[in-house]
Amino acid sequence: MKTRWMNAAVSALNRGVKPGLVPDGIIDPGFERELDELRKDLAADRGAGTAWQALLSGLYLCNGSLDKSHILAQGVPDATGSYWHGIMHRMEPDYDNSRYWFRRTGRHPVFERLAQRTKEYLAGPGAMPPAGTAAAQALAQLASRDSWDPFLWIDIVAAQAGGRLGEEGLSAVLHIQWIELTELLDFSFRACFGNSLLDL
Repeated sequence: MKTRWMNAAVSALNRGVKPGLVPDGIIDPGFERELDELRKDLAADRGAGTAWQALLSGLYLCNGSLDKSHILAQGVPDATGSYWHGIMHRMEPDYDNSRYWFRRTGRHPVFERLAQRTKEYLAGPGAMPPAGTAAAQALAQLASRDSWDPFLWIDIVAAQAGGRLGEEGLSAVLHIQWIELTELLDFSFRACFGNSLLDL
């Protein structure tokens, strides 16, 4: 069974199509069926801990499957479950509910690497939107923080999804969202397997 979980996680990480800020549906129906089979296995395994639910919640979310991700995240009573729950509501979009779940998340262990990777990305050539634009100002504020600020990030995503940051900000905001998803997916994978998904 574990091989199927590993394959699903690697597939989610390496797929060409990423979820949007507000996904409009399931990205890959075939992958969705694979995840549904893992969900059946999980339901049948009474010894499986909530870490597996968190991982599957994240895999569904990476496929744009918000409802199934939501159901699983609700059953994970720790910071990682709250984090997946918060991202799901951000994608709905229900920003107030997302803020509620990020208050419950607290300071998650992925925040440090997430902040570091975001700063490195935005410092790279061509990543930052043109100077003086609303998108550049918002992302510069995010990069200036000493640690990851999930509430500022919700505001930036809401502004981008609502058209207030212009087209010039979309690529960077989507890329940072993918950094966030891959970091939390890797954390969830480590909790189940003990090694990094990013090393496979």
